[in-house]
Amino acid sequence: MRAVKSVLVMAGQLKRKNPNLGEDVTLIRALRDSNVPKFLSSDLPLFSGIISDLYPDADVPFVDYGSLQKEIENQLRVAKLQAVPAFVGKIIQLLETQLVRHGVMVVGLTQIGKSTKISTLAKALSKLRKDNSPDPAHQLTKTFSLNPKSITMEELYGSFNANTGEWSDGLVAVLVRDAVSDTSENKKWVVFDGPVDATWIENMNTVLDDNKMLCLANGERIKLPPTMTMLFEVQDLKVASPATVSRCGMVYLEPVHLGWKPLITSWAEHFKKKYPAYSHNLAKWTADICEKALPFIREECKEAPGIPSLDANLVSSFLRMLSTFISPRHGFKLEDGKDGAKDANSKLEKGKTDKHNQALARMYCAFSAVWSLGANLHEASRRKFQDFLRIPLQAFCPAAEPPSSGKEPSASVAAMPRNKELSHSSGSGPSRGMASVNSGAASIGSWINQRMSEVTAMTDPHKLFWQPKEASAAVPGSVRGSKAPKAKGEKSALAAALRSRGGAPAPTSEAKQTSTADVGGEAADAAQ
Repeated sequence: MRAVKSVLVMAGQLKRKNPNLGEDVTLIRALRDSNVPKFLSSDLPLFSGIISDLYPDADVPFVDYGSLQKEIENQLRVAKLQAVPAFVGKIIQLLETQLVRHGVMVVGLTQIGKSTKISTLAKALSKLRKDNSPDPAHQLTKTFSLNPKSITMEELYGSFNANTGEWSDGLVAVLVRDAVSDTSENKKWVVFDGPVDATWIENMNTVLDDNKMLCLANGERIKLPPTMTMLFEVQDLKVASPATVSRCGMVYLEPVHLGWKPLITSWAEHFKKKYPAYSHNLAKWTADICEKALPFIREECKEAPGIPSLDANLVSSFLRMLSTFISPRHGFKLEDGKDGAKDANSKLEKGKTDKHNQALARMYCAFSAVWSLGANLHEASRRKFQDFLRIPLQAFCPAAEPPSSGKEPSASVAAMPRNKELSHSSGSGPSRGMASVNSGAASIGSWINQRMSEVTAMTDPHKLFWQPKEASAAVPGSVRGSKAPKAKGEKSALAAALRSRGGAPAPTSEAKQTSTADVGGEAADAAQ
């Protein structure tokens, strides 16, 4: 009955706003606007088919939201975000749902845009009101956010003091009293950002009813003003009771509404001022890798149990790691600045430096892809992911000429750690100890790690980066060869000299095995 009432209320609002609109079209719009926000994308064709069967001859015109849609897109641009049409539509659906329900649940997985949707709509409505919008739905909006699971029930709703018998209001009671005392038309949104369960939400049932009454433990009843809305930002409704769900409007967000590509676009725009010549290339490189790797991860690989992820989570980790490598704090310079003025005197040298820097940036991109996109995979899937990613990464890094002969380029030297490895202690990446322990994706990670580390010591980074793994044992500074091995005769002479001086005893076979196994650990300890 609550769902039927919301449809009738929305139909009445549409009819009053558009008196000349046909009743069948008005009802179709009300059915659509009140139900589409809570449907999955896979359910929409079925719903559209049912509406077409009920009203085969009805033609519903396109709804132009005019200034509201433009202001929402403007607020997204101000926040340096992308105005994806599907996401903008979901923001408008949130407003339409609020017009018929004073309790609304925004449901969706982590990092899917729930908080951004609420804050963007609040800013857009406030801006439209400041611009003297004639629409009564456009009012100054203030939001209050709290996590109901981070505080006790007494702190949330209020309690009596056992010693003095005095009543103390909780957060909800304080917010409702403030809203009641404010007699203006400004909107007040209370956002409960946390899981919805029967522990605390059952006390809100009277608030979510048509009575809009907050009942406190001291017997006081406070009626919510029409300008107040209760918003619940939740990941799922697994533990929510049907009584609570039926009292609220639903706006469901899916990964398809936003996707991961806007993340790369916004990230590239952020780097456009720092690296104008490379921002487009960085966006293209990351997008090309993600387009190949993400479908393979979802279709062919398994993630670690209990640690699910979205494509947006993996891409965000990818971009954060790559940002760390190419940041000025890390010492990496893609553009020639004052330090590269002397190289700019020669066009040939500058061309070689640019080519070298681009190859180095591609290596950073490949390294970040392995350690971010494959970080959440199950142990059994890491080898499969490594074998798949090795081929596109080889094509991704073309051969590059050395920037100069006899001189190390300032950009690449500053970019690479001076201790021949990328360790956690230096804040630049996974340590070799970690790389040697993990298998699968870790092996390709250590393989790339080694090639990147050798850029500072060798002339041509590309040849070492993609040389076969079997040949890495002969390369100085490799993962397993961090320390130069001593000749057998030299070891024997040193041991004999120590024994003659009363030093360490002759090593046993067990000690030899231990010392051999600790070679990789010594390299990690030295980095720390």
